[in-house]
Amino acid sequence: MTRVIFQVEGMHCEKCVKTIEGHLGQLQGVSAVTASLKNKAVTIDYNPDEVSEDVLRKEIDDLGYDIVA
Repeated sequence: MTRVIFQVEGMHCEKCVKTIEGHLGQLQGVSAVTASLKNKAVTIDYNPDEVSEDVLRKEIDDLGYDIVA
């Protein structure tokens, strides 16, 4: 497993957190997702043989959030 942490802008409420966690958590190869409003961060544990970091970035972008780091 690999862990990546993205700094994400655009999360404003618990609904945003649940949207990100729910959507990314359904992707094949993703074992855990934690979004933090306080830290403006999304932490993802994933299998790089099944899903790439680029796909994870695109999924967050497609949900309407901006990765800043």
